[in-house]
Amino acid sequence: MNMVHAEEIEVLMTQLERGLVAYGFSLCSDLEQARDAAQCAFIKYVQFCSQADKKVENPKAWLFRVVYNSIMDDLRKNKLKQKYADEVIASQSLHDPHSPSRELEMKTMKENLKEEVKKLNELEQRVFQLRVYREYSYQVIAEEMDIKVSHVGVILHRSLRKLSGQLKSEMSEVLR
Repeated sequence: MNMVHAEEIEVLMTQLERGLVAYGFSLCSDLEQARDAAQCAFIKYVQFCSQADKKVENPKAWLFRVVYNSIMDDLRKNKLKQKYADEVIASQSLHDPHSPSRELEMKTMKENLKEEVKKLNELEQRVFQLRVYREYSYQVIAEEMDIKVSHVGVILHRSLRKLSGQLKSEMSEVLR
């Protein structure tokens, strides 16, 4: 078993620690991250050399490579985290009902709906407006319009089918 001696580590640390930290800092511009990477490199060196039949021919180059890899891994992880955070923020703003784009979208949809309601016949318009805008029950609508409750349901269903078809065809044209 090949064991790393404490004196060898001390010599390497004295000779290389400052250079490893400076190199790490040049890669990431974060002194703490550079120190962590240098410390990690020495720990990995001891672990690697403690394994049977493992010897590092050029410890200086090996330690610098470990610092480089450590910093690059951290930068990739941070970039991925930032990308995910940006996507979450963008997604939230898309679904935020108070964002300017969402408010404009809702306003446009309401205007389109009003235009499509105008295309319904007078009876369908009246039933739709009472149910959707005033939130009247079927019973109240039936009493106000002097029609059967079941007929209110039929008229409303027919109106919604017409509106749905019109808005779907309109959306398919927009998405082409």
